[in-house]
Amino acid sequence: MSYFLKTIIILFACCTVYGQNSREKIANEGNFKTEEFYYQPQSNDPQDLLRTDVSSYFATPDEAVQEQMDNVPISGVGHYPVGKGPFPLVVIFHGNHFPLRPSHEGYKYLTQLLASHGMVGISIDGNFLNGRVSGEMDARAILMLRHLQVWRKWNQTPQHRFYQKIDMNSIGLAGHSRGGEAVAVANLFNKTLHDQNDPLHNFAFNIKGLFAIAPVDGQIGKSTKVVINDTNYFVMHGSHDGDVYNFAGLRMYDRAFPVDHDAGGFKSLLFVHGANHNYWNTVWQYSNDGGSGFGMSSPYLQITAEKQQLLAQIFMRAFFEWTLQGKSRKELFTGSESLIPTDIVAVQQYSDREHIDLNNYEEDVDSTTGTYPGVQNNARNMSQFKEASIKGGSNVTSQQTHGAFVTWNSNDAVYEIKLPSQIEKLVADYPYLSFRIGQMYEKEPQHNPVEGQDLSLNLQLAKNTTVPVKISRFTKLVAPVPVFKFNYDISKTNMQTVRIPIEKFTNNKIPLKDITIRIKFCNTPTGFIVMDDIQLSK
Repeated sequence: MSYFLKTIIILFACCTVYGQNSREKIANEGNFKTEEFYYQPQSNDPQDLLRTDVSSYFATPDEAVQEQMDNVPISGVGHYPVGKGPFPLVVIFHGNHFPLRPSHEGYKYLTQLLASHGMVGISIDGNFLNGRVSGEMDARAILMLRHLQVWRKWNQTPQHRFYQKIDMNSIGLAGHSRGGEAVAVANLFNKTLHDQNDPLHNFAFNIKGLFAIAPVDGQIGKSTKVVINDTNYFVMHGSHDGDVYNFAGLRMYDRAFPVDHDAGGFKSLLFVHGANHNYWNTVWQYSNDGGSGFGMSSPYLQITAEKQQLLAQIFMRAFFEWTLQGKSRKELFTGSESLIPTDIVAVQQYSDREHIDLNNYEEDVDSTTGTYPGVQNNARNMSQFKEASIKGGSNVTSQQTHGAFVTWNSNDAVYEIKLPSQIEKLVADYPYLSFRIGQMYEKEPQHNPVEGQDLSLNLQLAKNTTVPVKISRFTKLVAPVPVFKFNYDISKTNMQTVRIPIEKFTNNKIPLKDITIRIKFCNTPTGFIVMDDIQLSK
């Protein structure tokens, strides 16, 4: 077989656990002995297992690229755990950069961590798709799937070092920038282009998780609608991203698990104040371009590459431990257990299949009716309460969802949501009140968003009024980050998910009958927020 593997043995003896004061521990190496490895073709022979043809998907590479698109290499670098296995497989794909630079080498800090915790992590080489190019997104996705085909072949080949070492039923895909969209497209093509009779398109892999870092969106083309509904999805992005400055991955997040379908997993989001585009990659972090903060200005300082990479390690390890190894990490992704370093400000969003929509604002623009049949909404003492498309506070943030826009100019503004009686018997199975909320960014501030903005909630249960509960008991409602790129405003409104256990209102002492949820905007005399996805959840 015309390939080679270069291995370097590394031994880690650190046992890692979750719990209090475990921010650094979760990013520590596990107690698996690992080997670093490279694979690439040894010749230009098109029959080589490690060569493939992507020319039907993309045929116009950058002029600096020497590879022919009908005979490109299947090459990668990564780490695997030493042991009997089988181990889950995670494939990472870089984004667009200079085609002669080894962008795929920039995620070895992630593949090493994954391997030390019992997962095979590889970062694939698609640099021949980089440069001054467009229209190559489907080729990126196909390349990821061709790598999976090679791993399936190795896993089935006796005497191969990876024979029966790979759990092909537990596959994760991760990507950065254009690679971040490629993971979603690959997941789509895995089903829509699968043909068991065509060796180049025999896919049908069991992909259980997609992890996107500062992804683009829409480069596959408007004719291909990418909607994730069959696997788990996580996206992370930074406020100081000068490359993908519109947080395009937020659109993919909004489209995932559409409200008219049963969700196929969970989705989660992390938006990091001060993070840029390039620092997620150890090769890119030294480039002096927009991705590394060139031309950016903000009252918030850019965080270091070390801190960004720590966040990537924390969340990638936890995400794939949950989705591929079955170790529940829900508390980390909902934000109820925060492992984010205390000197970093970040907001999180979360949703999964186990919820009841009270108001998702997608069914109509009537602000008095809810999503769940019989839900009634009543807004009092507001200067504005309307349902509309959410596009953020500036023209560089584009979401694909609808929500409620709320402004108030007094301390007695109230939003009431009266639930129908048929929901009462479901509350025991869905014991959390959950919603997305964010302070609006205004180019010309009229409502002065503040750090520590707070809301008070209580329940009216027949004749009983429960104790008020403030959002600040569960999360900090942060203010938008003003960021400019060469004096161009790229600031964003970003919501965050709040989850409140219903027992915090009642202490399990008041019967949940004739329920009205009351949200009071009484912390400041004026404010402007957006809300979405008000749910009962697990």
